[in-house]
Amino acid sequence: MSGVGEAGLVLGIISSIISIIDATKQLYEAAKDEAGLPTNFKKSATKLPLIAKLLEDTERYINNSADESIKAAFIPTLEDCKVQATLLEELFEKVMPEEGDSRWDRYAKAARTIGKGGRVESLMKGILDNLQLLATRFPEVTTQRGKDQLAIAVEEVTKMEPSLPDSFEQMPTYTHYGSGDQNVNTGSGIQHINPGTGHQNSGSGTMVIGNNYNDNKIVMVYNNAIDSSDQKCLQDLRTTDPRDDKKRIEETKGGLLADSYRWILEHSDFQQWRDDKQSPLLWIKGDPGKGKTMLLCGIVNEMSPLTKLRDKEATTLLSYFFCQATDKRINNATAVLRGLIYLLIDQRPSLVSHLRKKYDHGVERPFEGVNGWVALSSVFENILQDLSLKSTYLIIDALDECEIDLPQLLKLVTKSTSIFPRVKWIVSSRNKPDIEARLRLNDAKMILSLELNSEHVSCAIELFIDHKVSKLPLIMDDSALQEIVRHQIYAKASGTFLWAALALKELEIVDSWDVLDVLQEMPPELEPLYDRMLRQVQQLQRKDPEFCRLVLSTMTLAYRPLHLLEIGALSGLPRQISTNLDNVIIVINKCGSFLTIRENRTYFIHQSAKDFLLGKAFHKVFPSGKAEVNYTMFSRSREIMSRTLRRDIYGLHAPGFPIHSVKPPDQDPLSALRYSCVYWVDHLCDVETGYDKIGLGDNGVVHGFLTEHFLHWMEALSLLKSISNGILAINKLKGFLKTYISALVFAPTYSVIRELYKNDEPDWIITKPIIESNWSACLQTLEGHTDLVSSVAFSHDGRRLASGSRDHTVRIWDAETGALQLVLEGHSQIINVIAFSPNGRWLASVSDDGTVRLWSAEEGTLRHVLEGHFSKVNAVAFSPDGKQLASASANGMVKLWDVETGSLEQSREGYNDEICAIAFSPDILRLASASTNYSAYADDSDNSDDSDYSGIWDSTIKLWDAKTGIIQQMHEVSWVSTLVFSLDGRQLASGTQYGDIDLWDAETGDLQQTLEGHTDQVHSITFYSDGRQLASSSHDSTVRIWVAETGMLQQILEGHTAPVLSVTISFDGLRLASGSGDRTVRIWDTEVRPLQQKLEGHTDCVNSITFSPNGGRLASCSREANARIWDAETGVPQQVLKGHTEFVSSIKFSPHGRMLASGSYDSTVRIWDSETGALQRTLKGHTSHVNSIKYSFDGRRLASGSADKTVRIWDADTGVLQQTLKGHTSPVFSVSFSSDGRQLASALWDSTVWIWDIEMSILQRTLKGHTAVVKSVTFSFDGRWLASSSGDQTVRIWDAKTGVLQQTLEIDFFLTEISFSSDDLYLITELGSIALGQSSSLPLLAHNWPGYCLSGNRSWITWNGNKVLWLPIEYRPRCSIVKEHTIAIGSCVETAKFGAIVVAESSTIRLVTGCALVDVPRTP
Repeated sequence: MSGVGEAGLVLGIISSIISIIDATKQLYEAAKDEAGLPTNFKKSATKLPLIAKLLEDTERYINNSADESIKAAFIPTLEDCKVQATLLEELFEKVMPEEGDSRWDRYAKAARTIGKGGRVESLMKGILDNLQLLATRFPEVTTQRGKDQLAIAVEEVTKMEPSLPDSFEQMPTYTHYGSGDQNVNTGSGIQHINPGTGHQNSGSGTMVIGNNYNDNKIVMVYNNAIDSSDQKCLQDLRTTDPRDDKKRIEETKGGLLADSYRWILEHSDFQQWRDDKQSPLLWIKGDPGKGKTMLLCGIVNEMSPLTKLRDKEATTLLSYFFCQATDKRINNATAVLRGLIYLLIDQRPSLVSHLRKKYDHGVERPFEGVNGWVALSSVFENILQDLSLKSTYLIIDALDECEIDLPQLLKLVTKSTSIFPRVKWIVSSRNKPDIEARLRLNDAKMILSLELNSEHVSCAIELFIDHKVSKLPLIMDDSALQEIVRHQIYAKASGTFLWAALALKELEIVDSWDVLDVLQEMPPELEPLYDRMLRQVQQLQRKDPEFCRLVLSTMTLAYRPLHLLEIGALSGLPRQISTNLDNVIIVINKCGSFLTIRENRTYFIHQSAKDFLLGKAFHKVFPSGKAEVNYTMFSRSREIMSRTLRRDIYGLHAPGFPIHSVKPPDQDPLSALRYSCVYWVDHLCDVETGYDKIGLGDNGVVHGFLTEHFLHWMEALSLLKSISNGILAINKLKGFLKTYISALVFAPTYSVIRELYKNDEPDWIITKPIIESNWSACLQTLEGHTDLVSSVAFSHDGRRLASGSRDHTVRIWDAETGALQLVLEGHSQIINVIAFSPNGRWLASVSDDGTVRLWSAEEGTLRHVLEGHFSKVNAVAFSPDGKQLASASANGMVKLWDVETGSLEQSREGYNDEICAIAFSPDILRLASASTNYSAYADDSDNSDDSDYSGIWDSTIKLWDAKTGIIQQMHEVSWVSTLVFSLDGRQLASGTQYGDIDLWDAETGDLQQTLEGHTDQVHSITFYSDGRQLASSSHDSTVRIWVAETGMLQQILEGHTAPVLSVTISFDGLRLASGSGDRTVRIWDTEVRPLQQKLEGHTDCVNSITFSPNGGRLASCSREANARIWDAETGVPQQVLKGHTEFVSSIKFSPHGRMLASGSYDSTVRIWDSETGALQRTLKGHTSHVNSIKYSFDGRRLASGSADKTVRIWDADTGVLQQTLKGHTSPVFSVSFSSDGRQLASALWDSTVWIWDIEMSILQRTLKGHTAVVKSVTFSFDGRWLASSSGDQTVRIWDAKTGVLQQTLEIDFFLTEISFSSDDLYLITELGSIALGQSSSLPLLAHNWPGYCLSGNRSWITWNGNKVLWLPIEYRPRCSIVKEHTIAIGSCVETAKFGAIVVAESSTIRLVTGCALVDVPRTP
């Protein structure tokens, strides 16, 4: 490296350490107090200024020094110092905040993650020791005073008491830290820890069972197993075990001969790499066939006994990976990291914590998709800097065969050699200039060229030839002939192992009298030898040449090595060959020596063999081009799938059977289809355009296959755990994806899939939901956020989609597959807006916590935290050139930040109140902002009853000069809520709280037009890239697409069940994404569809559903202030009950069914004739909304519970108020009569249940035990029991006479409606029936929900606990009711297209009916 380069590297490291130390200091100073902070943190923080000063002295010394050797000598020590400083900063970052667990607990957890040496004092001492080492070696690096201060600091840190106990890094997470005593059998006697059967600490980590003092020795007991959750992480990580690949490669190449590789162990370059700390990388390069792979296999064999791979007591780790271009599993950079990490964790299980972090963010498969490399490389770097790592050796073979993301892999290797001093690399590849250039080789990084070591290679080849010739079976007894053969192979091999191996393989079956002739015919060098092998294949008898050509061409185009069954299925061989494995093997063995078989799987003998067939021999192997072979592989795949695929191919019977529990049957029907199911679309797409047999049109072969087997194919992909491949394939085919039975039940009436598969619809569903005629524009619904989604944004390239939420997280998704890639955590309050930078590198997020955070969009790491608003931040925008970031807050401030440095450039004031939106003009010259004062989507997104908007004081739009901050235009507007520039900068669009969109001329400020259509506040607007259209999202739960020039409404996108708070459009305009208060992100197809016709029904959320006593009718009520009665079998509406002035909260039929009572938030109860719908009487008296109504068993009385804290009992016939039960301490949510009418129970907000004597109007007892609001209460028919359900997710059963608690059922979800069955053996809930009588000590199990039920999360209909019908999110209920085999569902969907019994403008009720309506009950 040049002198300038050395100095630059050293200065760069110093600058980086100074920044880290400064950041650590800021973390400490930002803490409001030091409560709970370990003492050593305070002591260590006082050393930070000294460290910064010493580093600055070192920086000056380097700048003034002319001796380049001195500069180079600084690098290792400074690199180690940087590692320690980085870990110290991370420790401070995790421990200093005041929220969350105690600081002690967070400190212990963070230190355990680092491992041994993770104490704060250990890290501080490591930094100071490094600086003292530099000051000792180079006395002029600092002043004498600086050295004295450093010596004092080192002494002080050395004397610090340990802040954590010894072996803390191995202790379990429940170890007690901090102040206070933890007394565990401190007295005499025996302490029994898990004395019976079962496991204690069967997971990972170290279990300390005590200090047993015996002869002054402390005996510790450890357990180092990996627990089940970590095992799941490893299973997801593993695509291959490199040890298996190594074994296969050795077997494929005829075994590893130790004498043929030992030369490299004695080579000076290898020994220097091994022994010299300044030589972190050895690159072994050579032409094809020189034996690089076997050389590395030998190195692994020799090094393994000294590492934890073989010696469990060793501290050194060894990990390796063998790339192979012919195998898609192991020909990419992501696979390399998977393999390396897998072996490292296998040797040191504690490293799994770095892997686990990615799963702790809630990402199910974090290492798949476009960000797989980013996530893995982050984990890999964290592992390499783990202080528990000692010497670590990493080996990668065949870099040239890494076909995907090789540049990133080489960059990572190069980077790690400079910052991880304990890691050493060996890599191998062909002689490729691009690899050499990217490895940035210098004196410290060594090259071992096999061409320059030809003598060693030739000698090794001779040893290999000697060994193999002695094993040739047909000349084993002829030593003279063996000697001749040896010399001829020596001469022709030309220093190439592969040539010798191929020649020797051919000679294995040659008779002794023909051996020399055959050898004479063999040309020297690889390519001529391959050519001869192919000519021999072509000269075989009869049809054998064609059979071999079919196999070779199939193998050449295959995406991975093929199983013998797959070769038979795909290659087009005659049936008598393809169905017999022995015959397939015979054909493969006739293919010269191009192929080899290991464990019934076929491989190329070497990558160069495949290169030859695709290169020089192309026209012989592909006489009609690759298109015909690709078509054959596609066609054969289609044929075999068509013959084999069927519904429930594994015989699981239950559609909801968990995939992780699926085990293939002994005779796996998918064994020959695995490749075809995953890759048939790839081969179809590889057929050149215009190939006349492709059959993509109507009634073509593709259409025919999808017509008959689409769902069967989806099922097979699911069983093969390859659904993500299926999504990509479907996108290629421009198709669609739904899920089996649910796809049939919920598919549109006139959809192709419903028509084609109508015979497969489940016959156990009698009355099916009424749905729309055709598919909606919604392509995917992304679930994962646990609270409303406030903002969404596409990256500029459209590959990623980000969403911000009130759950304080940002999630980044693969925009094509919908796979979750990253979860960004750090904000402490709701995230209001997110935005991608124009180049896609950065993602900005703003929050109510008053900060702006800038993240790496690729890695998910936090780059900057921008502070200074001192109020919630409502808006953020990148400048079009990506250099600036603008943010605006509730205190009227606009701030401009430098994206690269995070520094504040400008701060502007100009508003009296809250700024709600901000936007740059495309030319960067202007900045637009809008202000208003309101409470955005305060409670409505949670479906509460009120929406509270505060008054408007300063409602304006302002256009600023982006550089000077001078206001150029100002418009007084009404209730503005959002604004955005068109991409050409000519228009500015603003949305209002009234639902209007105003389009302004950005130059003149003139209002051009107003777009009307939304019925509530407009939350977000975005222009298409061409400026011709714009999309808007609204509190009315819709997205609307408009023509910008004319203002014409083109399309309404409906499906969200709560306000749509954000909308974004991909740059190509093909997809639109929306985020909603329903906690989902939806991706839509923007193709314009005709507007759907609305069908009659409720126009707001359904609150309650009830059946008539005979089950023939269904009544529903909603927030629209109406109630409705339906025919329960046909879904035909019968009556609309109008009269309430606010939404209806409860509805009940009288026991005889002739009357219907309704309670409302208008504080009244109304009684209706259920046959005619006529209002009979209105019961007034409550002073607040009515929450619950209930008839007595004889129907003569009606009770109502209210938020006014009373229960009123009315004469059901006359409407006369009979009595009022007062004294409740909080609102009443439920009421229930006993069967004899003498008692009444009321359930309260304050978690209690009250039992009243009605005849005496006195409170008998108060039942306490619930820990949250009690939503429902009911008496058993015999009057002995009382059941209550609560928000604490339990049902409690009490003795109705004594009030004693009899049983607690842990439900794990919130039940709002419960009642006893007539025989008191079941508890009827809105989700189904619970079988009673089980032990109170046991949790409720799945089999205790008999018959048809809804799952707890409302996403499945179950039968006896088995999942049988998945409900799309738009069909999941807000309320429901189950009566025998009928499930009625009421929801809050804001669209007509999701109708069932009723399709409403904004809400629906759906009926799914089972076998109760047929004569003979059947189960699915």
